[in-house]
Amino acid sequence: MTEFVEINRRVFRVFARLPINFIFCHDDITNTRGPVCSPAWLHKYIFPRYEEFWSIVKQAGKEVIFITDGNPQVLVDDIFACGARGLITEPYMDYKIVASQTRKLHVSR
Repeated sequence: MTEFVEINRRVFRVFARLPINFIFCHDDITNTRGPVCSPAWLHKYIFPRYEEFWSIVKQAGKEVIFITDGNPQVLVDDIFACGARGLITEPYMDYKIVASQTRKLHVSR
């Protein structure tokens, strides 16, 4: 995992130097039933990495659009808390609830 993390750091440093306004970041952390790993595991091993990687590009003035297959509804707040600005996914979640959650999240920041 250490090598994979370092490779990703390098990739995000390159993204930070590109003349773009946003990046798409894709990770299959969910399937149609929800998260493929426990939220506790994601909080321990994955979300801290998202925060680190995404902060690299955010400091360069870029926004992150997160993409995942499946249904990330129970993880939406976590994904946005890590620094994502948008979310693209398959139609397995209630987008009205997500829009309401997201609106509250952005208003409270």
